[in-house]
Amino acid sequence: MLKQQGEDRPLTNHISFTSRNSDGTLAISVPYTMDAGDLLNPYMLFIEALPNLPPERKSPEIIKWQFNGGSWATFPYRYNYPDQRGNFSYKIAQLGSPALSFQTEWLDKLRQGGRFTVIRLLEDGQEVAMGSVDYPDSEVIADVFGEARNQALGRLAPCKPSVTIVPAAPRN
Repeated sequence: MLKQQGEDRPLTNHISFTSRNSDGTLAISVPYTMDAGDLLNPYMLFIEALPNLPPERKSPEIIKWQFNGGSWATFPYRYNYPDQRGNFSYKIAQLGSPALSFQTEWLDKLRQGGRFTVIRLLEDGQEVAMGSVDYPDSEVIADVFGEARNQALGRLAPCKPSVTIVPAAPRN
């Protein structure tokens, strides 16, 4: 998203990056905010998956994952149901107010980049699918977004003057 006020430099204050596995069935998706110094800061982490079961067998799933061959993590208490298209999306980490922040250590790990290995399980523990996604480090992501921002700014039409709203009747 680009914002511009007056003649100031257009600001990019929100960007999102998704990295997929080779067949596109598993993805790591991360929205970022950009501070005034153009530093990208991840504030959420999602693991997204396409369905592996036929619609008549759709069921809630849980996942477990590891990053760069480390310890396995899971949300055993958090089942996820597929959306209307049958896809699954798990919010793994979030940064915000103290009441809304959780598992922010995963956001710090993203900066180094690496491999997420994900196992999807049904309620009974049956494995539905396993896959891996390579997520680039923060330097690669900054380069990609820098190029995308330059292309977007190069095609950005000049801002029009702001619209003045005239009330329907004069105020008394």
